[in-house]
Formats: sequence, C-alpha cells, structure tokens
Amino acid sequence: IDGLVVAILSALIAKLISPSISLTNITAGAALYKSEILYTTIQLVISVSYQIILVGHAPGRTIGDYAAGIQVVSLEMGVPGYTRASKRVTIALVSSALSYTVVSPLGSLLFLIDGLWMLFDKNRQTIHDKIAGTYVIRYLRNGAVTNL
Repeated sequence: IDGLVVAILSALIAKLISPSISLTNITAGAALYKSEILYTTIQLVISVSYQIILVGHAPGRTIGDYAAGIQVVSLEMGVPGYTRASKRVTIALVSSALSYTVVSPLGSLLFLIDGLWMLFDKNRQTIHDKIAGTYVIRYLRNGAVTNL
C-alpha cells in the first residue's frame, strides 16, 4: 500500500515538474534516461520523506501500517520521533543501494537478513528496529498494544 501511495505521488510530482515527461509511452535515448533519473530521484525523496514524516510523527504509522493494524513505537512505547524514523529508513536505503552496485548479492542478503531477523529475536525486532530503538506492535482499537 505504501509503495502504491509513493508511486502515485512520485508520478504526479514528476509530471508537475516536467510536463513533457511521459509516464506511459515508451521514450527513447536521452529523453528516457532523463525521465528515469527524474522519476527515480523524486520517488526516492518521496519515499524517504513519507516514512520519516509518518513514522516519526504521532501516531507512528504509515497508510500501509493503518491497513495492516500495526504501529512503530520507541523502546519506551512512545512516538519514535524523526531521528529514530530516519535511522530505520537509512538501513533500508543502505541495503537497497548495495543491491544496485557491484556487490548486489550483499545488498540482497542484508535485506533478507534484516527482514528475517525478527523470527529469531527474543523481542521480535528487525535489525533496523534494533539500530533505531523501535518496535513494531499490533495496534488495537481500544488503545492496548501487543508486540508482534
């Protein structure tokens, strides 16, 4: 859900910034390269901002988190804040960035290990949650919380 929101926002902003950009038609040569760089840059900025702002600010949930019934909280069970949210996003960016370099298998492996780490962790935290000092919890409508 979050990916869809980011993709739609990115497409709209790309079209506003560069009305000549084609988001549906096949473009050739330099125009394709320029449009891909523009869209990728916009998508990166929107994605990072989306995560940091929505997770870092009360109540610590993205639109996808609302749909899934989960919430990110600090170790003290409060709102994570922008610093912790930034740390969570940075870990994801590092593994993603490595996936597009010469060491792409390493980036993919880090991404996989990060996601699976919670299965073996006593607090059910991923690596990015441990580094950021956050938990992902189930959000219950009555205000009660449970650790995933």
